[in-house]
Amino acid sequence: MKIKDAPLRVRITAVLYAVLMIWLLFGQRLGYTRMSYGEYFSKNVIVTPFRTVARFIGVLRRGEGGYWALHAFVNLAGNVVMFIPLGIFAAMFDGKGDSFWRCMVRCAAVIAAVELMQLVTMLGTFDIDDLILNTAGAAMGYLLYRLDGYKRKS
Repeated sequence: MKIKDAPLRVRITAVLYAVLMIWLLFGQRLGYTRMSYGEYFSKNVIVTPFRTVARFIGVLRRGEGGYWALHAFVNLAGNVVMFIPLGIFAAMFDGKGDSFWRCMVRCAAVIAAVELMQLVTMLGTFDIDDLILNTAGAAMGYLLYRLDGYKRKS
């Protein structure tokens, strides 16, 4: 279905999700960047795939408690779970019955744009693992939506 054809409650939910995500990804960090762009780049740009994931899995595997264990879990799970709705909305609003891969390319493009905006604005970390985990979450959302539709038809 196209966005304009969606029920009002679905459109409102999509807008609320977008606003929440903008606040989580950018708004809560306003005013925290107090460093030069070079310093920011050296501390907050990670382009090695699975570097952050491996570090956080190591924290969880070693059984470190407190802040770092919570931070590791929230980062790993949150980066997946927060983007499940993106996959659901992408599947719902595809309009043409696009394939999984076409939909994932669109989701990955949105997520890459968010990562680039975090880099340019210095509001967050530009991390390739975020792109990977976020896209995995969107894929889960897409598949959940399609699976639900398949179940309703049978």
